[in-house]
Amino acid sequence: MGEQGVELRLLGGFTLSVEGRPVALAPTAERLLACLALEQRRISRSAMATTLWPDASERRSSGNLRSALWRIARVAGQAVVLRRTHDLQLHQGVHVDFVRASRQAGDVAEMATAEALVADLLPGWPDDWVAVHRECFRQLRLSALESLCAHRRDHGRLREALTAGLTAVAADPLRESAYRELVAVHLADGNVAEALRQYHFYRQLLGSQLGLTPSRAMCDLVAPLLGRG
Repeated sequence: MGEQGVELRLLGGFTLSVEGRPVALAPTAERLLACLALEQRRISRSAMATTLWPDASERRSSGNLRSALWRIARVAGQAVVLRRTHDLQLHQGVHVDFVRASRQAGDVAEMATAEALVADLLPGWPDDWVAVHRECFRQLRLSALESLCAHRRDHGRLREALTAGLTAVAADPLRESAYRELVAVHLADGNVAEALRQYHFYRQLLGSQLGLTPSRAMCDLVAPLLGRG
């Protein structure tokens, strides 16, 4: 492989590229690669077959697995999946955007922008094993966006803080902690009216959707602006 190697993208949808060239795979092969990429470990062949084809017989699921591996090797080469007698693993040279974004989420001080935390993991894929990883990543990226917003605000980088805050509330419009960070950015920038607008918008949305009111922490944030401080 050249310098570009193999790139596997799972955020926003599935894309496999080899040496910068997109590679088309059958859906079964895509699911196999996605599962290996999400797990990031050795998985026994039997466990993989059961995960991907839970309703099929052992013989049928094993045959499906062999077929998917053959398709991957035929169109993408051998340096994608490490195949051993009893287990499988994604080749360590495969670059996975999900893994990269997850690592970036753990260190917001080193994160360049909020762009890496915008997309969902494999949207539209109904598999239970995807749903578990998707929800974990959703929580991780929302928390990271809030931390990025606070970090940029504390360092006076208010435009970047605003972008991170807006990205967080767009990803989950009912998440109060994201709105608190967004309101705090507007206050730091002297935009009192905008801070109040975001607060009232969230209060109305929360009431109409869940029949709830903002927490004391949220109310205390804007209390001085409402003459309650």
